Amino acid sequence: MIFPNDDTIFHNVFSLCEACPIDLGIYEPGESKTLPFEKTGLVGIYCNIHPDMVAAILVLSNPYFTVTDPDGFFAITGVPEGSYAIRTWHEFGGESRKQVLISKDAAHAHSLQIKKDRGTIPHKNKFGKPSRGAYR
Repeated sequence: MIFPNDDTIFHNVFSLCEACPIDLGIYEPGESKTLPFEKTGLVGIYCNIHPDMVAAILVLSNPYFTVTDPDGFFAITGVPEGSYAIRTWHEFGGESRKQVLISKDAAHAHSLQIKKDRGTIPHKNKFGKPSRGAYR
């Protein structure tokens, strides 16, 4: 994954995630840093200079994933027959999981629901201390 700094100010990309702890250090405008993600999981990405900058990267080991459209609909094609857990995730609503059975040559419709349970993403700085709040 490439982390470009397309801004006019410095950034310091980091994650305290156990699966992928990173600290790309401070880098200036126009610079890019590259990082391979070798373990699966959800990686919270933050900027130690700007506490209100957050991102989430979901690293998966299979090609069967998608992003919903603005109305929440999605389609995943080419899934082999079998029993699977459909997992959903949203940054403000956590996860849901539903077991489904996929059969050959059939379209399947399932309803999944995630409830928003927060409006911000609290996190710590790269030293494990409480984030100081929004950058001003």
